[in-house]
Amino acid sequence: MAGLCHQRMAAAIGQGFREVAFPLATSIENSREPNTRKQPDVLFYALAPNGQYAPTPCGIVEISDSQSLSSLLRRCNLFMQRSPTVNFAIGLKVWDHGPDRMICVVYGRDGNGQPAPLYGYSFGPHAEYLQRVTDDALQAAGFLPGTPGRWSGVESFDAVCSHPGMPRYALPLDSSWFFGNPAAAAAAMAPPAFVLDLYSVQRAAHGFAF
Repeated sequence: MAGLCHQRMAAAIGQGFREVAFPLATSIENSREPNTRKQPDVLFYALAPNGQYAPTPCGIVEISDSQSLSSLLRRCNLFMQRSPTVNFAIGLKVWDHGPDRMICVVYGRDGNGQPAPLYGYSFGPHAEYLQRVTDDALQAAGFLPGTPGRWSGVESFDAVCSHPGMPRYALPLDSSWFFGNPAAAAAAMAPPAFVLDLYSVQRAAHGFAF
């Protein structure tokens, strides 16, 4: 279960990013055995002006269906602390005993260059209230579920992630994260942000085509 879920979700992210970003940047997926914890599940590399991909990643994705949410959040934070070129980290948590419960969180960097929680999504196919332990873990990491403009899918009035193209479940990745700064992104004629549709990630985790 763990290995297959990792592969499906990593493939969905990789394909979705290539569709919206090619040929400006690309993602490279790690092909690793489950529970080999040396590297993230997905690495993003920027395309330099000379046409070569950068030697170090600018972003990562860490996926978990077995480790705790708290552990996932710590790993995302740690990867960014150890890798100064990583400008963002995406954490995806799927509960193996309840596959309809899915959380996505995004870290960026603050003004001092430290990892900082940005926004999050509860993007399972059915309305799911956050359990207390889940809310506590997110609060402790600074994600503050329910904050207007920073969270989707956790309030009773939020629409469920049920089909492609829902704006509330469009995950924006600032183009400056890939090119180093807004000026470099503009010079590369990149859009303000690359957008990943979390619906495709949800369907991939459930074994559907994406």
